[in-house]
Amino acid sequence: EKAKAMRKLAKKKVEGLRFDFDGNLMAPSHKGVSSYEGLHHHGDDPTEAGYTIPELLRLSRSAFSGQRTLALQMLTAVLQKIT
Repeated sequence: EKAKAMRKLAKKKVEGLRFDFDGNLMAPSHKGVSSYEGLHHHGDDPTEAGYTIPELLRLSRSAFSGQRTLALQMLTAVLQKIT
């Protein structure tokens, strides 16, 4: 039961990480950046700059090719940086 709780906590922490267009991890200091100064969108939390992995996965299934392309490019950049 403890292991299950730890996995759930780790998953929440990873899902909350936000990335810029180049796949770089965005610092929490980007909170409070105005929408005209930062990377903002209409995802789960539009007040936060950057994209989370779940948001990118959702965009990768978009009907709009530009959104799919952007999401896949960002996911590729994130994966290249962690390998």
